[in-house]
Amino acid sequence: MWEHSKAILAQNIDDEENLKQSRRAFKEISKLCGF
Repeated sequence: MWEHSKAILAQNIDDEENLKQSRRAFKEISKLCGF
């Protein structure tokens, strides 16, 4: 049970990071495109 929870937690942290990076990338692209 605990191992499973840890795996889910790690996955969530990963998603969190991916989201931040996507937003950052989106901001950069928006800047380049002049949005």
